[in-house]
Amino acid sequence: NLLLNGDETDEEYIENLEYLVYNWKRTLHEEINNELNKRVINSNPLAELEFWHERSIRVTSILEQMQKGIDSSSLGGFNNIKLQFKNFTNG
Repeated sequence: NLLLNGDETDEEYIENLEYLVYNWKRTLHEEINNELNKRVINSNPLAELEFWHERSIRVTSILEQMQKGIDSSSLGGFNNIKLQFKNFTNG
């Protein structure tokens, strides 16, 4: 069994990655649901306009974060995994 970092087996490492992805997905889902459930408190036109403007900013921010590259100290580890999988599949 290939050891990825000397402490974890492939299976343990994959389980940890799946856990992280699951938590990220759950957090994203919660944020989107929270945003969709928000309602205008004051029903005057200015409050309505402000509500939709703020919603647009928040939703756009989520989309931009999902579309841009990852800038994280963890990225090196993911690039290493990607390289290992590429080497493994190419034989």
